[in-house]
Amino acid sequence: MTRLPWALLLLVTLLTPACGLLEPEHPTITVVKGDTLSKLARTHGVTVAQLKEWNGLRSDTIEIGQVLVLKLDAAPAAPPKASPAPKRRAKGATLRAADAPPTGPAALTMPAPKPCLAEPTDVEGDEGMVASAGLSLDEVRSSMNMFIQHAARCLPEGGAEGVLTLDITVGCDGRVSGLSVADDGGLPGPLAACVVETLGYTPFPAHDLPDGFTFTFPLRFSME
Repeated sequence: MTRLPWALLLLVTLLTPACGLLEPEHPTITVVKGDTLSKLARTHGVTVAQLKEWNGLRSDTIEIGQVLVLKLDAAPAAPPKASPAPKRRAKGATLRAADAPPTGPAALTMPAPKPCLAEPTDVEGDEGMVASAGLSLDEVRSSMNMFIQHAARCLPEGGAEGVLTLDITVGCDGRVSGLSVADDGGLPGPLAACVVETLGYTPFPAHDLPDGFTFTFPLRFSME
């Protein structure tokens, strides 16, 4: 039986446990003010879901100074996707036949875009938690209440009965960027189309969600 020289045996022994030390470490990101998971995912070509899985995160909220791991070799990086806009249900409104304007509908103009707020809003000071806030339901309710009377132009002669449920997305510049009918409530198609067109002119405050803030709004039509 051939014996290895003691010097060669020692060299093999020393190199064997060191092999693991040669494995590359995962790159990391240190969260700074203004960072969000969606922003970091877009920057590094990964998804929000991957960042949350790699770092054991249960929500989209991150802290200034937090270190996140990028396990780019754990799975192929999927193309970055825009994070879905948060969707809230706002308190609705009621339009009655008596609200219809006696003279023709007034011309509507698109509101001027406002400067988007910085992403994200620092909600607890420079060293606190950071998260995008979007619009509050009070801001949504105030904006809709000030403009909703314009939708009375859509009422047919004699009025209408039913609830039209709308999904409305407001861009960070305060202008409506998306509006669709979630449920027509059996109301006539022309009425729903007119409401969608009209409420697209509603002005809102600027906010800090670059992908827009989405809420559901039920609009009730009544004969009374």
